[in-house]
Amino acid sequence: MLEGLGRLVGGVLRLVFLLLAVVVAAHEFAPDTVMRMQRPGLWVRGPDELGDGNATPRRPDREEEEDEPGGILFQVADPARSSSLGTAFKVGGGTLWLTANHVVSQCDTVGLDMGTFHAASVEPGRSIPEADVAAIHLLAHVPQSLALASTPPKRGDVGYHMGFPRGHRAVVISRYLGEAEVAIGSRTRSPVLMWVQKQRVPDFSGPLSGISGGPVLDSRGALVGVNIAYSERRGRILTAPPDAIAALLVAEDAVTFSTAAGQAARPEMGGLPEADSGNEPDLQAAALAAAQAARALERAGTLRRVFCRVND
Repeated sequence: MLEGLGRLVGGVLRLVFLLLAVVVAAHEFAPDTVMRMQRPGLWVRGPDELGDGNATPRRPDREEEEDEPGGILFQVADPARSSSLGTAFKVGGGTLWLTANHVVSQCDTVGLDMGTFHAASVEPGRSIPEADVAAIHLLAHVPQSLALASTPPKRGDVGYHMGFPRGHRAVVISRYLGEAEVAIGSRTRSPVLMWVQKQRVPDFSGPLSGISGGPVLDSRGALVGVNIAYSERRGRILTAPPDAIAALLVAEDAVTFSTAAGQAARPEMGGLPEADSGNEPDLQAAALAAAQAARALERAGTLRRVFCRVND
């Protein structure tokens, strides 16, 4: 009897070790593979709705040119009410975080990823629905924050869009085209910044769902926008402009452009490659620097997944 029990225990242990080996191998050799994990109290059913395919130009017969982006109006449908995943990031020295309004506006519960199998509930803050930006509050202490840029981007500047498309950390490198307009649902038109995608880090294809709410950084690591929509067919990324972010922070009695840098410790990310309007960035160097910066922000706790739960 003892011999049979020993064989049974040995078989179970071998099965456990085999499963662990498979998990480690999958993580090591396919880091960009989509992995869905259940967090206690926060059920994530799918990616956020405002992503690939939902940001379509109102004038489909007009092709916007990279040197003439003005006059483009994007019509974006209100997302369906469902559990979803997005990105949020820390600003200022208090409890304030920013994300996209559509990520958190229809949720019964909102939580921030705090590590394996754990999400912390957050309190809603103010929002600007027309610009698709929203504030949330996390009581946990996070010392490092992103600072607002002192000036808006110029046409041709490089942008680094960070977040968790399909649940995994990634960066989209882009060039700034100029201003456009977006109408979300039946709301009033609002200005947005329009960028053209150049490279994804790591390299992957398909929707960017999940990057909504993430920050857009300039080459100095300063905040110049919030990701709100993406048009895959045209490779355009739409972001909330810095003045909308500033207005939200003022409403929250938080930081302004001039005081942002002094409100909290800034993550050590290293320099991101710059490019003037006449030259393409060194994408290889940009990809390496962007990956390191995103990793540093996630490790510092400044960049996190945000979960929206809708009760059935």
